[in-house]
Amino acid sequence: MLKDKKIMPGVIAVVILIVIAAISTSFRSDPKEGEYKMPIEPTVAEWSSDQNMGAHLPILDYASDNIVIFHSYLGLFVYNLDSQKLICSLNLQSIGCADDSCVVSVSKDGNTVQLHPGASESMYVYTISKNNLVKTAYKPMEEPFDGLVSILDVMDFDKIGNYSHNAVIFNNGEFGCLRASEWTVSSLTYVRGDRVHELFK
Repeated sequence: MLKDKKIMPGVIAVVILIVIAAISTSFRSDPKEGEYKMPIEPTVAEWSSDQNMGAHLPILDYASDNIVIFHSYLGLFVYNLDSQKLICSLNLQSIGCADDSCVVSVSKDGNTVQLHPGASESMYVYTISKNNLVKTAYKPMEEPFDGLVSILDVMDFDKIGNYSHNAVIFNNGEFGCLRASEWTVSSLTYVRGDRVHELFK
């Protein structure tokens, strides 16, 4: 019995060391792929209707018959074409992904957005349907949306001044893109065929 009592403190010490090591590993500043998934509270983007859109027109990331996803330094935005309103937004400055070095990828179904800040080994994954944001180790998206084409594929060069760099071509021959009549947030629209949607009305 006395021998067991002498052994117990040693066993407890070993267990404590193992727990500390596990916690330290899970919170390393430079984790490797697949070792962590850190939930983050999403912060909505902030803007005003007369705000300048900056040096570049927002970037079109995804478009379908139902939703449009685009981003700029103002944030990431999801617009529902059926309800004709923004259904969610994400403040990109809060996660260090508001400049041109941030690579944005969208899944084929338009539900998952992957945000990779510059040369970082981490990325952020935003699930639209759940309004869920997590930070995890970077890896390329397995099945990204591949429907984007250059605006020059659908429009003459002398007409592209106030249109987005990217467009989406649909099966019926129509194409969708962003357009701004002025350089303010309130002037930004999504155009498909003869339909025009005011994105920030």
